[in-house]
Amino acid sequence: MRKSLYFLFVMMFVIVSGCGTNQASPVDINPETDKCDVCHMMIHDQRFAAEIIKDDGTAYKYDDIGCLIKHMEEQPELADNTKFIYDYNETGWVNMDEGHYVYNPDVMSPMGYNVFTFSSGGDAQAFVDDNGGTLMTAEELDNHTWERHMTEEMKKKMKEKMNK
Repeated sequence: MRKSLYFLFVMMFVIVSGCGTNQASPVDINPETDKCDVCHMMIHDQRFAAEIIKDDGTAYKYDDIGCLIKHMEEQPELADNTKFIYDYNETGWVNMDEGHYVYNPDVMSPMGYNVFTFSSGGDAQAFVDDNGGTLMTAEELDNHTWERHMTEEMKKKMKEKMNK
């Protein structure tokens, strides 16, 4: 009886420990080779990088959080995957659901969506104190208009980069 209980306990432990979920992890950005999956621009500035990691490990990479949002609008099934945004202060990847965001139409991001991601609310507030802008939560990103704010000079540079 004692051996049976011990065996049952061991089997339950093995089964329960095998039932954990695989957590998606962000993939490193290579600025020499990685292009945005939406606009096809090179991802040169990691401070604006974003990723969707599918359950099978497939990584979609973006040069701006706005491109990630546009991709989810085009393919809504992508929204069910894990999303990471790089911290503007370069402290590492932030799960999109846990980030702190600032929108400032006067400070440029690569594609002109001008939303900046921070791992802490204090860092986001410091950015607003220094540069202006509006603090946003992850939930508020859903209601954001995602309009691009690009000067003519930025549009010209973007066209030049796309033609290279």
